[in-house]
Amino acid sequence: MKKLIAIDGNNILYRAYFALPSMMTKSGVPTGAIYGFLSTLFKLVQEKPDYLLVAFDMHGPTFRHEQYDAYKAGRAATPDDLRTQVPLMKKLLGEMGIAVCECPRFEADDILGTFARIANEGGVDALLVTGDRDALQLIGPNTHVLMPKKANETVEYDEALLMEQYGLTPARMPDLKGLMGDSSDNLPGIPGVGEKTARKLLEKYGTLENVLAHAGEEKGALQKKLLDGAESAGLNSRNEEILAALRGAFPAPWEENSWGWRLEPGVFVQYGERFEWPDASARDHGERGRCLGLRQQAAVLCDGTVVPCCLDHEGDIALGNLFAQEWDEILSSEKARAIRDGFAAGKRVHPLCRRCGFSQRFG
Repeated sequence: MKKLIAIDGNNILYRAYFALPSMMTKSGVPTGAIYGFLSTLFKLVQEKPDYLLVAFDMHGPTFRHEQYDAYKAGRAATPDDLRTQVPLMKKLLGEMGIAVCECPRFEADDILGTFARIANEGGVDALLVTGDRDALQLIGPNTHVLMPKKANETVEYDEALLMEQYGLTPARMPDLKGLMGDSSDNLPGIPGVGEKTARKLLEKYGTLENVLAHAGEEKGALQKKLLDGAESAGLNSRNEEILAALRGAFPAPWEENSWGWRLEPGVFVQYGERFEWPDASARDHGERGRCLGLRQQAAVLCDGTVVPCCLDHEGDIALGNLFAQEWDEILSSEKARAIRDGFAAGKRVHPLCRRCGFSQRFG
């Protein structure tokens, strides 16, 4: 099968710059990074690839900055004697007949991933050369990642090696980064969750979304980290996009009030803080708390079971059954009265209510 080798130019140049002593021409032009890059390139050429390209970042913001404006904020500036070698490297590659690829708003590893997909679709294997772990998510049956290590060593990652070292599939690598964060890209992740813990959580729950959905099932400090860290991970960063989409569907001026907006008669939208779904395994918030359940609302499940509110979708607080009892009889039962009177007095008397994060917002 034919083979493509795609190189992350910025990454390999950067690694060469810091791995080798300073070099320069007689006229004082820095060349150390170029020398190191060419050493790597010549080794790769010995594999006689059918296709070869080098991708570079372009100056200016990327689409990731548009989604998260703090992306890569605080990263140290590129040293001047490295920055001056980049255009020389590009010119030299062109004179060698090697394709140089750049694209506004995209990074070099985006280009590598794009060409890998195109190659695979055409029946061509792809080898991506970079020291950036972000590229590990691009691994597939016909795409491997060659990652430089110390002392001129390299490791070629395929799906099996990735699973052996990380216990994860390529598709889960972005979730790993979402949990543990990445200081080089200024991605906060969940504060206090490192790689080891993040891997265990993903092995247990599968995805980042599932980890956070089951945060209440964890214990102690980890539970608190997961519950408190969702916002810092940027998981609610698309609120403005959602509102913009709603404005497209409901263009008339919105009526704003203390709790949100009235888009049109019968259609409302409001912000809501993340809360723990009531569950027997969730943490106990204590007795103190109020709720509108059985005071201004109640719910009926599809089998006729009456419950205090729609959050009790499993019918754990069954008050009666509308198919067998009258509505007034159900709401005047001893169990219903105890819950209703408790909320009126600022107490959550049922264990499930004590484990519901939503009721906390009522004080």
